[in-house]
Amino acid sequence: MNDEYYGTLRGKPIFEGLSRYCQPFNHELAGKRFHLVMDRDNDYDINFIDGHYLEWSESSAMPQKYYYECEKADDASYLVNFELKGATPRMGYSLIVDMEQRLVTLVKTRTRFSEKYHNMVDSAIDFGAIALDGYSLPKIRHGYTADLVGKRIIWIYSPEFVIIHVYYHPHYVRATFPPGIFEKVLPTPEARESWNKNTYDEKAIYIKIKKNMYLVEIIEQNSAKAGWTGNSLLFLMDLERVHDVGRSFGNHRDPKDERKIVPENYMFAAYGDFVESDFTIEAGKSMYLPD
Repeated sequence: MNDEYYGTLRGKPIFEGLSRYCQPFNHELAGKRFHLVMDRDNDYDINFIDGHYLEWSESSAMPQKYYYECEKADDASYLVNFELKGATPRMGYSLIVDMEQRLVTLVKTRTRFSEKYHNMVDSAIDFGAIALDGYSLPKIRHGYTADLVGKRIIWIYSPEFVIIHVYYHPHYVRATFPPGIFEKVLPTPEARESWNKNTYDEKAIYIKIKKNMYLVEIIEQNSAKAGWTGNSLLFLMDLERVHDVGRSFGNHRDPKDERKIVPENYMFAAYGDFVESDFTIEAGKSMYLPD
C-alpha cells in the first residue's frame, strides 16, 4: 500500500467486511481507452493505463491519474472503482462498463452528505454509452427497474457473514440473518439490541443492466441516523449464476479504537441463492415509509 491512503485498498484485500470471496482484481481493461457519452452529466474520457492505474477527465480537460480496482461480473461486464485523490469531502466513482452493449453506468458517491449526520453518504447516478469510431452511439441505456421487487436472495460473503436481502419495495430493501448467523455477526447484546431497535430498512436503487444482470445500490442513510457508519453499497448481480461483485464506500469504526472513524472503500463478492418468502419481513411496518 502506498504511504498515502485515500480509502481504496491496494492489491487483493485482506478480509475486510464482505471481501472474503473477492477474486484477484481483473486487469482485462488495461490498455483500453473509452469516450463516455453521458445522458445527464458531462462526457468523460477514461484511459486504463495498466491493470492498476487509469486516467480520467471530463472531455477536453486535463486527465488525472488514479489507482483503480476492477472486478468482473460476467464475460463482458466490469465494475470499476476509484476515488478522487484529495477530494474534500471524499468522492468515490464506480462504473459499470458493459462491453456487450457498449453502455456505462456511473455512480458518484460523496461523504459528509449531511451536516447533521456526518457519516451519511449519498450518490448521483448517470447513464451513458461508449462511443466507438465507425459505429453509431447505442440508443438503449441501462435503466431503473422494479424487476427484483418481491424477491429474496441469501448472500454468503464468508462462513461467518451470511445475510438475506429482501427486495420488498421499489425504493427500499430490508435485511435479516438466517438462523445461527445473527449471534456471529452481532456478538454482543448491545449490538443485537441496536439491530432489533433500528430495523435494517434502507433506501435502495435498482438498475437493470441486461437480462439476469442487475445493479443494486443500498444507501445506508437510516443507519447513519441511528448512529452507525452508513455506507453506499453497490451490488452488481448476476442472477443466472447468483453471484455478485460490489463495493462499499463511506466510513467504518476502527476495530482497534471504536471512537475513531476511518475511511472505507473496498470491493467485495458473494455467492447466493433465491429464498422463498414467508412474507413476515415484507409485512412489517416500515419505520421510514409513510402509511
